Amino acid sequence: MSTALAPRDHFAIRDTATGRLFYYVPHELVRHTSYHSDFSLHAEGRPMERLSDSGNWWIATVAAATLSASWTPSPVTTSFRLRDPATESKAFPATLTPQEWDDLRTRYRDAAHDLYQAVTEEQPRQWEDLPGGPWRILEGKAPPVDGDNRWVADLPQALINHPEYRWWLPGKLTGLRSAVLETARKLPQVDSWRTTDPRTGDLVQAKVVVEVPFERPVTTVRTHDAQTGKKLRRPVTEEVKARFPMHLPIPDAVTGETYALALEAWQEAYDHWTDVIAQQAGASACNTCGGHGYVPRSPAEYATPLSPRRDH
Repeated sequence: MSTALAPRDHFAIRDTATGRLFYYVPHELVRHTSYHSDFSLHAEGRPMERLSDSGNWWIATVAAATLSASWTPSPVTTSFRLRDPATESKAFPATLTPQEWDDLRTRYRDAAHDLYQAVTEEQPRQWEDLPGGPWRILEGKAPPVDGDNRWVADLPQALINHPEYRWWLPGKLTGLRSAVLETARKLPQVDSWRTTDPRTGDLVQAKVVVEVPFERPVTTVRTHDAQTGKKLRRPVTEEVKARFPMHLPIPDAVTGETYALALEAWQEAYDHWTDVIAQQAGASACNTCGGHGYVPRSPAEYATPLSPRRDH
């Protein structure tokens, strides 16, 4: 295999003995789909076979410029219904939309989980072409099925004995998403923040929920405890605030041809996303539309207005 490889090339090895092609598929190309139990890869529409249960090598019988992933998404929650119909009341109707259930959960906390069960709908199978093509075909031998941890590759001694050289090599700076969310958490208007799906470990989106007051202050009288739902001895007057969730595609890492270039890109991305959150946190809810709209100060595609929060 004498063909020179660029730092981030994706490649396949054609076994000269059998003609089979072994594609190395890095985890980052399939991280948001591979956790599904029926996940599979395809080359030119033909199913591929995994070389080992936990490895990144996939076997194909034909060369493909693009690989496709296929999986069945998790069921989607369409509504919520009472576990016991006898508990139906004005405060707890027989059925709720997902938005209504989320509002109820904000108001009554655990009661929403205890009283209601989700109604879900199965989803059709999905297909998606993987990024990274075209794949370079190299001639060689099949990789070992399970690898061999005893093997230590002979790397250039300069990289081993002089680690300071690594700053001038292509690489990536990690921790961008956590740094942005850590800053967001310190803003008083940020009610909550979290990554959207902890199952994958490394995500491409984050969710930040901002609570903001109305342009003209709005108050409400709360007569029940927000935690237990019990009636208070004395009514409490509180300011009504609107909640706006923001779904942000913040990457976890920024790449660069050198450390210095990656650091510039990292800082630029950090400044961008913290500014998006800060501007939204400085917005005000619209009185005319009852909190379903707001005075926007950040890109509209990241913010989704919800009903105003009233804990009573």
